Amino acid sequence: MLAWKASCADLLHDFARAAFLFSPNPTVQEYVINNHVQADKDAAERLIAKWLLPEGTLETERSRLMASLVTTLWKEWGEFCNHTGGYEKEYMWIAACDGKTPPHLWHSYFSGHTKVLQKLACRVCSKVLGIGSAERSWKKFKGNMSAERSKLSPKKAKMQATIASIHAAENNDQDRAKRMRAGVLWDDEDFATLHLDPHCLPLDCAPDDEVVRRTTRVFRGWIEDWEQEDVGPKGLNKGYLRSMVVLNFWILMGAKYFQSIQIERLSKRKSVTTAMNCFVFWMILMT
Repeated sequence: MLAWKASCADLLHDFARAAFLFSPNPTVQEYVINNHVQADKDAAERLIAKWLLPEGTLETERSRLMASLVTTLWKEWGEFCNHTGGYEKEYMWIAACDGKTPPHLWHSYFSGHTKVLQKLACRVCSKVLGIGSAERSWKKFKGNMSAERSKLSPKKAKMQATIASIHAAENNDQDRAKRMRAGVLWDDEDFATLHLDPHCLPLDCAPDDEVVRRTTRVFRGWIEDWEQEDVGPKGLNKGYLRSMVVLNFWILMGAKYFQSIQIERLSKRKSVTTAMNCFVFWMILMT
């Protein structure tokens, strides 16, 4: 949960929120109806303003067009969720259940009667997810904007990068299908045998031994080669060098420890300074 809270702002992009609303999968639809929030609708409305509003319109005209598009979208979305109007045919929802038709293709097949929903759903549901896909897209875009192709406009570079990403995704799907037919593709059971699930769980629900492993910092004070050599023009004996390394380490550890100590009737700075002086003097005597 802590990991999700730390990264949810980046993961809950407007594309992800809108694709969540427009998914034709019945299981996802049922969850959307019961759990969607206003932030999801706000994300879809921002995408309307970004993609569907014509550029160069006046503010008053822009507001009027925005109101018309948003009203039409939520009317069509209501029919989409309730399976009414143009979505009342049973066979289209059978196609949504089989998992063979991607959401963006489903909307291109069965949402043609809508004015806003199809345009928006096809764009947000066709986004390729995954770090690998994103890296390939940026690599292709960077290559298109290199010095050798400096005259290529950003819009054309983006279009070429999109085509290359889709081509790579289709190749990956074909490779995955080939491995699945050959029986060499890993599934959830294969990952369960590796016993890696505890390592991926948040701390609040991970096993106790895993919590201890993650929250414990292990210090290994291996003796380096340079610690065993003499230092300086006249040379320093190994014992003195070793004692200085140990002293510096314990001074750092002691500083971290004594920062939490407060001696009664003394200010915090004075108490820490006094404790540190005593500690350093004691370490010098011990070494």
